Amino acid sequence: AVEAVGPAPEGATWVSVGDRGADVFSHLARARGIGWHVLVRVVQNRRLGEGGHLVDRLRSLAPMARRRILPRGDGGRGPRQETWAEVAWTQVEVR
Repeated sequence: AVEAVGPAPEGATWVSVGDRGADVFSHLARARGIGWHVLVRVVQNRRLGEGGHLVDRLRSLAPMARRRILPRGDGGRGPRQETWAEVAWTQVEVR
């Protein structure tokens, strides 16, 4: 897909957004090689090029966005307890 789409036009940026199965090195390397940005939801605590591990690094970051979630009741259980979703991001080099 990266090859078929090619580089972004002047003044634009392509971003490859992938789920946990999208962390295929050849895809990431090719996308970055033609100037795309890459966003991947992580599952594995991969080793970082600058030392440490990915999930550990992400969990050490302060939240950059936060949103309250009010889950609906399911069946006869009534409403569930509210919770918060927090996200943080950073640029890393994965080995």
